[in-house]
Amino acid sequence: MARILDIPFMCLHTPADKLCDKILSDLFEDKKPDLISEVMELLNEIPEYRQAADINAGPSVIVGE
Repeated sequence: MARILDIPFMCLHTPADKLCDKILSDLFEDKKPDLISEVMELLNEIPEYRQAADINAGPSVIVGE
């Protein structure tokens, strides 16, 4: 679409994905959660996840308890 409209456009989503992966991998390696509830608690300690949860856009468990 950018080419059709003749406007410069570039997506830089992958670096953000890789950074998030590194941060969460390090967190889970350090804290070693055993239960999904522990994973959810860890995620909700991160401000961006907590803010997302406040508007019902955060992480949620869709199967199980």
